[in-house]
Amino acid sequence: MIKLLVVSDSHLDTILLNKVYLKHQNCDYFLHLGDSCLPSYALNNFSSVLGNCDFDNYPLNRTIHTQYGNIFLEHGNNGKYTDINYIKSKNCLIYLYGHTHVKCFKKIDNIYIINPGSLSRPRDDTFGSYAVVTIDENTVDCKFFCVDSL
Repeated sequence: MIKLLVVSDSHLDTILLNKVYLKHQNCDYFLHLGDSCLPSYALNNFSSVLGNCDFDNYPLNRTIHTQYGNIFLEHGNNGKYTDINYIKSKNCLIYLYGHTHVKCFKKIDNIYIINPGSLSRPRDDTFGSYAVVTIDENTVDCKFFCVDSL
């Protein structure tokens, strides 16, 4: 089993980011989907991708190879998160994106598409959110958490 802590769009909120990290230290991967607005050294616990508000030298995307399948990460400001053919071209089990500040968990053509929402500036709720994704041989599960519970 693999557990992923997935955050996005924290927009300089290092306090929330640290609280989330400390609460979920048992995860195997710590992933930030961009718009941290922080230098990379401030995200030393997270693998991050470049968001449209970031200024440091993050990669545009990342692929994590696991025994269960590939996990593809990008911010999503290219608007491709609605294009299933684009997502299929990434050859992944899980496609992670941010940018919209709106939570999403759906499965299309055996690909799990997940957006954790925004840690600090949600557009779909009063409080920010993040996700913990659990993967095993048979399932992909995504649980959203609200930052007001931290």
